[in-house]
Parts: sequence; structure tokens; C-alpha cells
Amino acid sequence: MSALPRDEDCTVSPAGIDGAPVLEVRGLSKTFPVRRAPSHVALRDVSFSIARGTCLALVGESGSGKTTAARIIAGLERATSGTVVLNAARRVQMVFQDPYGSLDPRQTIGAGLHELLSLHGVRRRERAERVTKLLHDVGLDERHAGQRPKSLSGGQRQRAAIARALALEPALLILDEAVSALDVSVQAQVLNLLADIRERSDISYLFVSHDLAVVRQVSDTCVVLQHGRVVEQGPTADVLDRPEQPYTRALIDAIPRPGWRPGRRTDR
Repeated sequence: MSALPRDEDCTVSPAGIDGAPVLEVRGLSKTFPVRRAPSHVALRDVSFSIARGTCLALVGESGSGKTTAARIIAGLERATSGTVVLNAARRVQMVFQDPYGSLDPRQTIGAGLHELLSLHGVRRRERAERVTKLLHDVGLDERHAGQRPKSLSGGQRQRAAIARALALEPALLILDEAVSALDVSVQAQVLNLLADIRERSDISYLFVSHDLAVVRQVSDTCVVLQHGRVVEQGPTADVLDRPEQPYTRALIDAIPRPGWRPGRRTDR
């Protein structure tokens, strides 16, 4: 694992212990300095782990710290303190809500994958075969390889972004609101794709979402964040069906249900 950028008090280390969680986060904290104002504490002593081959969901309202935690694990932010341990030699990759964040609009999908594989030492004769397989694995084909992102639908662009993230065979895939911008039918297709990928490999997911219906569908375990703190965690079914904390119950009660309309609360 390549070292993640970090502040002096944050340690990140790889390990290779058989049977250990693929990811262990211990006491993760993050404070953002604010000019002429008190510092903003985005994370406060957050700890959780992800078992190999499973999906853990980070949930909470906007500003809860879930994306900050994901970006630290991915190496895109520096933690103020805490430990992140990846118990695997392979990389962490991230899929964003907007696939334009990871796809170059000037390149065709195939050219982008070829370039990525080349940068990581894959030989020319192997790259074409790898690109074809990656596209097939995410439900695309050779004709999509010659298209630029603007020529694809939103669902196809997100599939291409997933293919790019899978190209280096990561042990952990971070999905940050990766289906929230898609319409319901396309969202279901992408979620089924992610489930199929997990079934045929030992990849683990960190799934960041505010959508509890999606979280229930895709995740094995769930961590609820409020103002940067973990307020509840456990098996997803237990957390969503038998929440112990008022904040978790409030998130569940906020889900629109049949007969719901603004200003009216329906029975659970």
C-alpha cells in the first residue's frame, strides 16, 4: 500500500494479517482551520473496521463527516490524528458521485484505461485484453471504449468510472454517494452491478450515503455519524430496524413513505 498523506499525529500503515479486517480505522480525528473563526472539527475519535469481502456504510446528514472520513482513507485528505490500517497489499480506490471527477473528458474511455494500466506497468500486449475485460465486467463493451464521457449516459459514465477504479484490483473500493445522482432504474442497475462484482471477488466496499433505503440494500454493517462522532454502529438490519439512538431514529423517520407530504408526519 502506498503511504497516505498525513499530519504528524496520524499514522497509516499496511499489514498482511490473514483473517484480519481489510480496513481498521482507529481514533480518526480531523480539524479544519478557519480564518478569523474557531476551527471546524469534522471528525472526533472515529473508529470502525471493514471485514474482508463485506460492505460497510457510513451514513449521516450533510456535514456529519462521512465524506471527510472517506477522503482521509483514500489519501485525499490528511487526518489530524488517528490510525488507518489497510490489511492488504493492494490499493484503495474511490468512485465519486460525479464521474467527471475521475474521467478525463478529452479521452475516450478505452484510452483512459490504457493510459492508467500503462502508468502502472502493464505490458502493451496485456492492456487491450485487460481493458476489454474491465468494460465487460461493468456492463459496457468495445463500442463504449471509443467514446468520450460526454457521449455516454449518466449510468454508463458511472460504470466507466467503476471500471477505472477496478483497473488496479483494489482491496477496498470507496463509493462516495456513487448512485445518488442516478435515476431510480439506473441506480438499481448500478447497485446490482456492485453486488455482482463483490460476489465474484473478495473486494470490500466503504459505501458513503445519505439514502437509508440504498444502505439497507447494499451494506452488511452500518456506522452512523453525527457532527463527526460515531453515535451508533452495528449490523445494518439491527441499526435500521432497532435503532438505539434518537439521531438514528430521526434519520429513519425522515424517509418519505406512502401518504407522506411536507409538513405532515406519518406513522412508522
